[in-house]
Amino acid sequence: MVTIDGDWNWQSSSSFIPLNVTLHIYAIKSPLATTTEGIQVWCRDPLHSFSIRSAYLAITNDTSPNAADTWSLITKFKGSPRVRSFLWLVSHDRIMTNHERTRRHLIVDQSYDFCEAAIENTLHALRDCPVALAIWSTIIKPDLLERFCSCR
Repeated sequence: MVTIDGDWNWQSSSSFIPLNVTLHIYAIKSPLATTTEGIQVWCRDPLHSFSIRSAYLAITNDTSPNAADTWSLITKFKGSPRVRSFLWLVSHDRIMTNHERTRRHLIVDQSYDFCEAAIENTLHALRDCPVALAIWSTIIKPDLLERFCSCR
């Protein structure tokens, strides 16, 4: 990964590292380019220790709440256990949509025949489908509907 001169060897990594990751690496000085000896620190973790999870989150730019926060919200829900179970299924993307059926190799086509969407996933079934959106538009105030529809 580093040449004899202490520069990054871009030729050896360009075929298997995506461009956005390469640009992040390019911004870092190569190990041999610095004259002082330093310590290794992983800036993507509060304790500065590397983990596969922190690397994955850094690459995917995942800013969603962590599982513990989501689980805490679900367990504090003061409703029916059936609704709590449904919320757990939604938070883990396990609603039996055509996308989930395809993932489990139960069907081949993950499209949604009802509204002719290319993929019927949890987000589409509960929010992005025109039928679901018509229901949400009767419940949510019009000035908040656009914000609701743009959340990921």
